[in-house]
Order: sequence, then structure tokens, then C-alpha cells
Amino acid sequence: MDKLKSITVYRVGLDDDGSPAESCSFYRLPPPDSPYILRFKVIAGSLASNQGVVWTNYPPAGKAFKRDEFYQHPLGGIEPECDLVITGAGAYEYYVEHSPYMSNGNVVWNRSKTGYFVVDPKLTLKSGDKDVSLPLEALVIESVVPKWMGKLSEWKPYLETISKSGYNMIHFVPLQYRGISNSPYSIFDQLKFDPHLFEEADLKKGEVEQRAIIKQKIDEIETTYSALSLTDIVWNHTACNSTWLWDHPEAGYNLHNSPHLIPAFELDTALLKFSAKLADPASPFPSDIKTDQELNAIMAELKKTVFAEIRLWEFYVVDVKTSLIQFEKEIKARTSYVTSLFDSALLKKMDLKERAVTLVEAGLQGAESFGDRFKKRIDVKVALSYMAALLGVDLSKSSTFSLENVLAEYKIILDEVNLESYKVYDKDVETILTNVESRVKYIRLDEHGPKLGPITEENPLVETYFTRLPQNERTAPHPKGSLGLVNNGWIWNADPLNDFAGKGSNAYLRREVIIWGDCVKLRYGSGPDDVPWLWERMKEYTIQSAKLFHGFRIDNCHSTPLHLAQYLLDIARSVRPDLYVVAELFTGSEEMDVRFVSRLGINSLIREAMQAWEPRELSRLVHRHGVKPVGGMDRGALAEDVPWKRPDGRSVPSRIIPLSGSHPHALFMDCTHDNESPHQKRRAEDALPNGALVCMTSCAIGSVKGYDELYPHLLNLVSEKRHYATYSDPMSVGICSVKAQLNRLHTDLALQGYEEAHVHHENE
Repeated sequence: MDKLKSITVYRVGLDDDGSPAESCSFYRLPPPDSPYILRFKVIAGSLASNQGVVWTNYPPAGKAFKRDEFYQHPLGGIEPECDLVITGAGAYEYYVEHSPYMSNGNVVWNRSKTGYFVVDPKLTLKSGDKDVSLPLEALVIESVVPKWMGKLSEWKPYLETISKSGYNMIHFVPLQYRGISNSPYSIFDQLKFDPHLFEEADLKKGEVEQRAIIKQKIDEIETTYSALSLTDIVWNHTACNSTWLWDHPEAGYNLHNSPHLIPAFELDTALLKFSAKLADPASPFPSDIKTDQELNAIMAELKKTVFAEIRLWEFYVVDVKTSLIQFEKEIKARTSYVTSLFDSALLKKMDLKERAVTLVEAGLQGAESFGDRFKKRIDVKVALSYMAALLGVDLSKSSTFSLENVLAEYKIILDEVNLESYKVYDKDVETILTNVESRVKYIRLDEHGPKLGPITEENPLVETYFTRLPQNERTAPHPKGSLGLVNNGWIWNADPLNDFAGKGSNAYLRREVIIWGDCVKLRYGSGPDDVPWLWERMKEYTIQSAKLFHGFRIDNCHSTPLHLAQYLLDIARSVRPDLYVVAELFTGSEEMDVRFVSRLGINSLIREAMQAWEPRELSRLVHRHGVKPVGGMDRGALAEDVPWKRPDGRSVPSRIIPLSGSHPHALFMDCTHDNESPHQKRRAEDALPNGALVCMTSCAIGSVKGYDELYPHLLNLVSEKRHYATYSDPMSVGICSVKAQLNRLHTDLALQGYEEAHVHHENE
């Protein structure tokens, strides 16, 4: 710092109490190619100016980052402010304490709300004999599926094409050992790489040596083909046939550690049995559903038989018969009870519904979540107090009442208690039937669905929600219920902060999850102490990946527990401080997007031009995700030139730039690897203008292998077995030559600092 001749100061104005200004809870800061200042400022005379102190977990020089370790920076001066010297990337927090006062002999500080700032990573590309610094806006990324590229030794023609096309970062979908479905995202072993990447001789080498081979290839991609490398990191699930689950079923949501899933498992098993009957040639129903009428007939049979057979309502209600037997037993045993628990006169004035509600509030147990059948029950001592008050009798003296009448009255109350539960059950059954029917219709009848064909054992009526581990020597020691593990998936418009497999959710029972039958959902609990083996394994997987790749794409980020992602990203950044982090987020809310971005330090959110359903929406995306309006009065236009004092006391020129709250930065893709091509969604001719619009935005941009070549259809990650085509002159194929010029233009504009554009939309 003492050698700096000039410096940039980014100024954050805080509210009266030191909280972030409204809509300014998150700030995105540039990569510290050279150190700069982050200044916090409050107004003189504000609450925060009264002995105000900024606390932040941004570490001082020489200290390692620890998320829960904060350092104080007093607000001083006539206009109170304090400076942080920013030299490293990452995700950080701050808050202000001020106006101390005494309470019970202790000093208590008023505390502001917490704010967040994310410092972009310094990305440096080794190109030939020189290093090139790449701002995020200069990134041009292409997604590839390694299993369609063959062995590492066969990658050369693909890498040459990528390089010639102007891409400076390659997104590799997972290179790890794949599971039974062959999907790259269903990983069999997180610590091993796909054996098909290696030569025969290399397969005999150990995991460390194979990792070195991968590292050598990634280094070659950077130095020879001028491209950085980014990979998916998959923390949410593992392949359903991962054999490490045999030893550690506690790593998933099973019927032992998550008994609330028992009714969902019972229903899933019943649906599989029903499906097997449909697949039987002797079934009166067609196994290959062709019409809505055939589906309606099958659903009517499902409704009539499946729910009657599994008696699903028993998970919802109190067992009246057993409750009466126990109640009678306690009366005959003259069990003591509290006589003052209920007001007899008040009970007698109530109608039946009010009486049932009163008993539920006082004595219902087991209603917080599902579990075994008839988990709900009435505390018998509460029931004794209740019935004695209701009938005005002494249940310890048999001469004062008729046992038969007491039991009859108690049964009436219990039936009324169950009435609301039966209503909930009826609604859930209606939801289950609707969701099952909708799913069958999509996967077997819909024009844009997969049209799976005949129902078989391998291809049931609907996908199974559970993985059933085999019973063998390795699984035998585990508690009963441990071998039934819930599969992962996603839910439309779900709250990403709610665990849809957790205790408070009935999503699996109600069949609301769009399931991935090849993936077991992993259960992390509230921290490493809950499932230590799983946390340690994913830590090792994360470290291994951070050592190899320049960036992570967090798969299924919206369903990844925030505390888990924070923990693992902190570890990743300790290995690679300038890790570039991108994510797909389907939260449906920019406020929620900011929450994830600010807490995790996500540098770019993936957005896609092909998702636009009309020109107006595409215009909005181009404007929203990448450009400043020409001549806009942004923070740079409001900058001031004021001297700044270095630590040695000498003043140097500085430019003070006021900050306003940031929006999440975008990785704007013309098309992603899991969505349909222009030929499928629009028309093939649309590929070039769509891609050109993306290239003219001031953000990171990307595409998928096959888009530039005008592949007509989306390639199936699971079933496709062919390799990408190779060409003697790849620039003569599709729009490759034009796209290459656009990609280079995008990078050149970013490197030269261009960031303004005019977006004009006229009619359709």
C-alpha cells in the first residue's frame, strides 16, 4: 500500500442506524487486480455516528478468512467513516454497533442490520507466454459433455474448434464416475473420474495419478487453447446405485432418520405394485397408454384399489378403537387425573366442534409430523380430566357414572377430532391423484414429453420416489427403515429455503416432486456434527475439484442448503482464492436471488436467451442482464477526485465512487445444455440473431456445444451415446465463423472497458 501512486475508493453510504440503505443490502465489487478501498460512511449526527464501529469478517492482511470471525473498524472523523483495504476475492458480511448503554451492569450496543459485499475473483488466463486478466464481462463460455468427447487423448479436435470459436472458458459437466443411468449429474463416486476418459494403461493407475492426468489436461487447455476450465459441483444428490450408501444410509433421508416419509414410502410401494399389475399381460388395462380415455380408466382403478389397500388415512387420524380400549383400562385401574384441568361449565356450553378443538389443544400428541400409522393419540390422563369435566362425574368412583355412556360420549368426541384429519386426508388424496395423472400424461401422452411407451418393471407407471438399498452383509447392521432412501428432484415455485424432504414437508406424500429416479437426495442436517461422514466426503470432493478447475457451477443451487454451500465454498476458496462461482437459480424472486448471491458469493447467475417466449421478453433479458444505457448517470458519473492518505501518511490521488445496491451479475447463455435448440423452440435461422444479441451484452456470456454447429435437437444427457461430430474445417459449419467473430468482439469490448449500449425494441 505504501507504494501505491493512486487508488480507487468505493463508498458505501449507511442508514441512520448503520444498516444498509434500502435495496442496498448487497454490493458487488470488482476484482482487486490492484488494492482498492471500500469505505463505509454515515452522516454526522446519525445514531451510527455515536461511537459507531463497523464489524466485518473481511480479514486484515495476513489473516485467513473465517466466516464467523469479525474485526472492528471504528467510524471516525467529522463525517464518520472507515476504510477497508480490499486485496482478495470472496463473500463477506458487515454490520454496525453504536450508541452503547448500560443494562443490568453490562454495556449493551445497538446493532444494525447485516449487509453483504462480494468481491469478484481475479481471473488470469495464461495465453502463450503472457498472462491476460479477464474481467467477468470478458468471459465467453462453452458448455461441453465430456462423455461425448471420448478419451482425453481424443479431445484435440474439439478443443481446437472451441479455441478458434473465441471461447475463453470451457464448462465441463461432471467428469466423475457416473451412476447407473449414465447421466453426468448422477455421480456414482465423487472422488473418482469417469474411467472412459483414460487409456487402458492409465486405468491401472491409482486415483492420485489419474487426478494428475486430469490436471495436466486442464493445464494444457489453458496454455495451448487459451481457455480456463469450469466444472459442475454436485452437492445435492448422489447416484441411486452409489455403493457407499450401503455403509452410510444415514447420508440420505431414510425411514429411520426421517420417519415422516413412511406414508410416502407406503404409497410409492403401492404405486409400484399397481404398476406391476398393469404390466401383466393378463391385466384388463392397456400397458401402453395411447389415449386420455385409457388413462382415465387406469386412474379410476388406482383410486378405487390403491388407497383402500394401503389404508393411508391411518397416518392422519387417532385410532379410535385403541384409544377407547386404553381409556377404559385406565378408568378401571382408577388412574388419577387432574380435576381442575378443564372448566366443566364452559365445556358443557360448547358445541361438538368446539369441544373437539379444546381436547386437541390440550391433549393431542404426535401431530407435528407423519410417522408410523396412528402416530396421533390423545394423552389418556388429559382424556380422563376432559371427560370427567364434560360429564360432571368422578371417574375414580364407578358408582357415579355409567362406563358404557362415558365410552360412547368419548367416541363421539374422538370421531369429531378425526373429522378435520379426514378432510385433510381427502384433500391430499385429491392432490396425489391429480399429480400422478399429470405425470403419467406428461411422460406417456404429451407431444413434448418423453413418450416412454409400455409400462414395464423398469419403466413403471410413474417414477419411483424412493431408492431401496439391497439387503446384504454391508447393509445388515443398519436400523430398520434405513434402506429406504428418498430420491431427489424439484418442485415448481417452491421456497428454496424450505427443505422439501424435511420434517415440515409433505411434498413426497402429495407427489409434488418432479423426481430424478436415478439420484438419492443427500441429508446434511444442520451441520457437520449431524452427518460427519457425508460432510467430510463432500469436503474432500470440493477440495479435489477446486485444485483442478478455475470455477464451479453449483448444480441445483436453489435446493442446496445455504449453510452447506457456505461451508464448502469457504473450503474451496481456501484452496483457490479466485474461484469463479456460477449457479442456476430458479427462485422466482430477485430478492431470493440476492440472498443466495450475497451469502454464497455467487459471481454470476445463469440466464438463458432461449427461455424468452416472445421478442419483448428477449429484449427485456438483453437489457436486464447485460448493458448500461448510453449516457446513463451511474456511479462512475458521480465520482469525485479526492486525495487519500496512505498508511505512511502521504497523500495520493484517489477517485471516490459512490455505490448503490448491486443486482446479481449474469452469465447470459444463448442456450444451455439442458434446454431445446432454436430449431426445436423457434427456427434454426434464429440461432444467429439470438446468439448475436447475447454477445452484445456487458456480462459473462455462454453457449453450448452444438449451438454454433446448428444441431437440430437437444442431446439427451442420459441416452445419447454418440460423440460430437468433428469437421475438417469447423469454421465452415453452421454459424461457427460468425459466432467466432462475435465472441472475440465481446471479449475485446470488455477488455477495453465498453459497457454501454442502447436496446431498441420495435413491434414484434
